[in-house]
Amino acid sequence: MPAPLNASALQAGALISNTRFVIPQFQREYSWQTDEVVDFWSDLSASVETGDYFLGLIILTEDEDIKNVVDGQQRLVTLTLLATALFFEAKELGRKALADRIEADFLRSIDYDTDEKKPRVILSDPDDNKTLQTILDTGEVPQADLLEDTVSFRIVQSFKYLKQKLKSDLKNDAFKRLGKWADFITNQLYFAVFIHPDAA
Repeated sequence: MPAPLNASALQAGALISNTRFVIPQFQREYSWQTDEVVDFWSDLSASVETGDYFLGLIILTEDEDIKNVVDGQQRLVTLTLLATALFFEAKELGRKALADRIEADFLRSIDYDTDEKKPRVILSDPDDNKTLQTILDTGEVPQADLLEDTVSFRIVQSFKYLKQKLKSDLKNDAFKRLGKWADFITNQLYFAVFIHPDAA
């Protein structure tokens, strides 16, 4: 008899800060277009003041210290892009402690043996992963021309939209608002998490 799925509700910060994620080759590519990202931003920005928001289901399999994302990569990648925008806004405002916390919780883990920082979210396609990691490293989109309707193009468009909306949202009392956003995505944003016992 197969083992039952292990289900739990987890805060996004608790989920992401404890592991690294790989989007396997066999999974659907990052496919969100502008409409989905607009909805994502609208839902989250409306909930910053009101509190808890449920991001939906994420299904994972475990492979040593990495989890493979079977379902939920659209939300996970988009949340990573939002966290990246928050990280660079915190750096720009001189909020080093907050920037360090966002980086540790959402963007990079640390190898305790080597001090090497490793990305928390990895795409299995090398070109698309390079696009994502460039955004995480620089807070800017790659300068190379990207073909429309590719994963890299959609990631770039999503980040540009989220970065622009966040900058606009932070115009009034940016210091306080940035802290509220960081607290919200860490402690008030939830996933329903299913960890499948079979990694195959």
